[in-house]
Amino acid sequence: MSRFAILDLGTNSVRLDIYQLFDDASYELLHRGKTMVRLGQEVFTTGVIQTDACERCFDALDDFARQCEEFAVTDTIAIGTCALREAENAADFVKQVKKRFGYKIRVIAGEEEAELILMGIQKDPMSAFGVYGFVDIGGGSTEIGVVKPSKTVYLESFDFGAARMKQLFLMPTVKSDAIAAMRSYIQEDFADRPLPKKFPTIEHLLGSSGTIRAVRSILEANGRGKRIKLKHLSKLSSEMSTMTRKEILAIPGLPAKRADIILPGIIILQETMIFLRTNVVHFTKFALRDGIIRQYVESQFEQSSQASSA
Repeated sequence: MSRFAILDLGTNSVRLDIYQLFDDASYELLHRGKTMVRLGQEVFTTGVIQTDACERCFDALDDFARQCEEFAVTDTIAIGTCALREAENAADFVKQVKKRFGYKIRVIAGEEEAELILMGIQKDPMSAFGVYGFVDIGGGSTEIGVVKPSKTVYLESFDFGAARMKQLFLMPTVKSDAIAAMRSYIQEDFADRPLPKKFPTIEHLLGSSGTIRAVRSILEANGRGKRIKLKHLSKLSSEMSTMTRKEILAIPGLPAKRADIILPGIIILQETMIFLRTNVVHFTKFALRDGIIRQYVESQFEQSSQASSA
């Protein structure tokens, strides 16, 4: 038995999961931590990670390092995603993290991120039946896939995410045509990577990430149920596009920390549903970290098997 940690450095949040790994390759979640550090602050407009964003991240990693010590973690897998893929000073940031905390961050490409998310989504019971799709909306990128039994039909990582859309279209002030511009940006990216001609009908679309969890929370608080329906999403995006920040903060079910990026996230989800030709999204708790865990556990037991047969 051993204990390992997954450290996920995303554009918006830094997350820590600590697990107990057993001899039969099963594992148990012991601890979960999350801090909204906004590492990708201004990355998509300036091309660099800001000093204050670095410091917020280092503070979070200080706390996480203590938590790992408390739980006697013996192995940490640190993954960096979109903000670290694109920032010009990402290599320096990675070096500082290695020097300060001993964590070796592996910055993954968008294609690998999509593959790992799919590996995680496959743990959801709904993925065992028929044709399913998934959408994971991050801060800087969005990963989308469609799978039918024994075959991946479509798998892509797109360069639009809730924080990126905010930075490009809503800062420093909201442009009058911001909503239309965001939609056009997303639609053009989809047009560059269209669905296959013989595209199967998606029986259920699974949505992961904090953005989709927040959308479900808003709709549920307003009596719309737990499923996210396109017609409700369209109404919500239309209403929010004319709201002030104060009015958005007052929306029932919306976590305050997502108030500034929820509208771009909703628009991404809406356009994705239209692109995938589906009217309903089911939230799933499975995502990138679950894929990372699966990859790690498989590699550990493969190494153990090779060592015992040598």
